[in-house]
Amino acid sequence: MTSTDYSTLTELKNRYSARESLISAVLNHITSDPEFGEELAQALLEAGCKTGAVSAQGSRRGTQAEQIMAYFRSRGNEWAEVSQIRKATDIGRGAIANVLYKTHVHRFEHQQHPSHKSRKVWRLKPKSEQERLLTPIGGDELDFKDQD
Repeated sequence: MTSTDYSTLTELKNRYSARESLISAVLNHITSDPEFGEELAQALLEAGCKTGAVSAQGSRRGTQAEQIMAYFRSRGNEWAEVSQIRKATDIGRGAIANVLYKTHVHRFEHQQHPSHKSRKVWRLKPKSEQERLLTPIGGDELDFKDQD
């Protein structure tokens, strides 16, 4: 490991320790003042809604695949690089690659980046193509009621 690696690990450890101390203090305060816990929960929910971390109903933004699909829908399904998806969704590169190349390959299409031969750009496949790829050969179509 390099000194930079150790420095990064030390920084992460210090941040974790600081968070752990803060959480412990908050939990102790909530025990002595339950009303504070309710006010804190509401404030955290409102802050999460402002940042997009949670919906107004308090639920998370959905699975990583759902977040990526929502990203494309929100921008008219324009082609995008993984770095753009990552920046907009705050999902790691590896997780995005897993969705695009493995777990939801039937939902996305890619092509060569217009100005970088070694890069790809991505977008959602047309819904009819997604359905065609999921229809068993010689079998009934799958149920897509919950997809959009």
